[in-house]
Amino acid sequence: MFAKSTAKLFTEKWVSYQPEASMLRFFKIVFQMDKHYKNWLIQAPFGLILIGFGACLIAESAILKAASAETWQWVVAGTVSLSVFNAGLCFFGNAILERMRYERKLEEHKRDS
Repeated sequence: MFAKSTAKLFTEKWVSYQPEASMLRFFKIVFQMDKHYKNWLIQAPFGLILIGFGACLIAESAILKAASAETWQWVVAGTVSLSVFNAGLCFFGNAILERMRYERKLEEHKRDS
């Protein structure tokens, strides 16, 4: 008798918990967001990560040059690191533009209301 009631309680708890439903709610909220806000939300952190990673790679290529590595090694490493750094700046700059567009849209919506 006790085992049946415990098993029933256990299954009721786990049946009521549906992670798929909570994830589905999360994605519905995300997809209902404004496209400019969504772009800003994704691109700003990604750009900052790339900027930091590119800066670390620049330091690594400088270390290669100081350690008297072959020229092609530190030139290739420096080129890749500057490309990553500049890509991060581009992503972050575009995120700033997206945020500006989102805030301008909010101001227009408040003015019209």
